Amino acid sequence: MVRRPRPVAQSLATEVSLYTDATLFNPCFCTLPTTDKSDYINDGWNKLDLIMQGLYWSGFLMRIADPDSQQNKVNTKAVHAILAIVLWSRLLRYYAVHNVLGPKLIMMTRMLKDVAIFIFLLLVFLFGYGVAAQSLLFPLRDFDYQSAENVIFRPYFQIYGELFLEDLQQESDCVGPWPFSACGWKVSWLVPVLLAGYVLVTNILLINLLIAQFNDTYIKVQDNSQRLWNKQNFGKLGKAVR
Repeated sequence: MVRRPRPVAQSLATEVSLYTDATLFNPCFCTLPTTDKSDYINDGWNKLDLIMQGLYWSGFLMRIADPDSQQNKVNTKAVHAILAIVLWSRLLRYYAVHNVLGPKLIMMTRMLKDVAIFIFLLLVFLFGYGVAAQSLLFPLRDFDYQSAENVIFRPYFQIYGELFLEDLQQESDCVGPWPFSACGWKVSWLVPVLLAGYVLVTNILLINLLIAQFNDTYIKVQDNSQRLWNKQNFGKLGKAVR
């Protein structure tokens, strides 16, 4: 009797089921090092496993170094708090085999590249405005930790609408009847002008550019979601049975 070849959909379902069983019931099965160590290190999930191990043992060694120290205990919990975030993120691995959630993970991964481009563009305007505003508000102040915090912390949250206008007016010794009037230094009126330009560029231009990049990435992945999902699962299955 001649056997008929199985349909492609049935064959794919069988292989995906095999991969699912391997990962759900034996999580270490697909993370064993292969004959090529570079393949193991280059896998993103394996990198996450190494980070998890590093955080756990760092917190453990920190705790047993001085068990009676309260500060040591707090530091250990801080490390393990970050570890908890990584552990929960690790659960995303099991979403990869789902035909709906799997492509969404691919979208998220590729959108991270768009975020990296956004951050590199943002840093130029963030440091430019932050240093200028700090020098105008405190022209005679030496550089210290508080200055570094004002250069980075404030400009970043001003992107999201937290403008700190009252704090800026108070720090510039402005006591006039309207904002930024009768200031201690005449050049302080430049701060709100620079802030307006900074918010215009970052909050409107760069944010909308990032959204447009996200939309383009979503369309590209969505149009090929089934093919990308199949390719991803075939690759992971090959590593699991190697």
